[in-house]
Amino acid sequence: MQQGIILSHTETIRVQLAKQFENDPKGELDCWVSTAHQREAMVVEVYKAVRLNSRIPDQSKDEAETVGIVRSVIGSIWAQEASHATLMGSLRKLAASGDVPLTGLQGTVEGLMTSWATSGGVLGKVAVLAVGAARAFTVAPSFTKELGSMPLGQFFRFSEELEQTASNGYRRILELLGELEESSQDSGYGALPQYEFATTLAEENFHRAMFQRMGAWLKSDELQLDAIPRESARDAIKELMQQHLGLNNVAGLPKGKKALTFAEADRDSLISDGGLGGLFTELELSPHVARRPEG
Repeated sequence: MQQGIILSHTETIRVQLAKQFENDPKGELDCWVSTAHQREAMVVEVYKAVRLNSRIPDQSKDEAETVGIVRSVIGSIWAQEASHATLMGSLRKLAASGDVPLTGLQGTVEGLMTSWATSGGVLGKVAVLAVGAARAFTVAPSFTKELGSMPLGQFFRFSEELEQTASNGYRRILELLGELEESSQDSGYGALPQYEFATTLAEENFHRAMFQRMGAWLKSDELQLDAIPRESARDAIKELMQQHLGLNNVAGLPKGKKALTFAEADRDSLISDGGLGGLFTELELSPHVARRPEG
């Protein structure tokens, strides 16, 4: 699959939304939240169909620990994407923005078709036709046409690109919340939802960086993982964790009168474990995740 085609598709959406809602930042905000819900629902279904053990196969004894770490990272990231889909649905209901045309259900259907199209066999061939038919009615984005069986290196880049598109969307949501606040318009979302959007953006940035780093752990043929010393993997994860999830590095948190208090937080606290809490324990990492503010 051509690298950048997903980002290109979402950039087209961004331009279209900016034009359509040129004088209606609240309308654009609601549409972006709906798009985020759709995207998360679609990605969850795509990831469900990827059999992790076959995508990241067993290797020799030397690489076994690296394979285990990578499987754990990817499985944990996918689990958190499912929680993002649930969160976006809840936030849409909170702001009564569920009447915009892009829905989580549509994303789920698109994701299922896309997943089946990558699976091969008779089901895959049928799904490719279904995705093609759907595209004719602008249901599925054009990049689904090029999804197929990816080598491991390409899979990491594909996943990294999905995470980057998510980050771009949440960044725009936070920009629009700022615009509405500056103009004293009610966004329909309070301080806690803004905290959730900012946290989700930080998590997506962390996920993207993890896929990028795991891509650097591949052998030159990009089909298998190299043997990465446990300490090196641990240090790399810790570095990315602090860079993207460190409380002081998170962009878009409510400020001024809307600022939220994080109980028992210090300069090294994280806003989230990025979904990797179990792996942190396994690697003997013990970061302090700030307690969720209550308002």
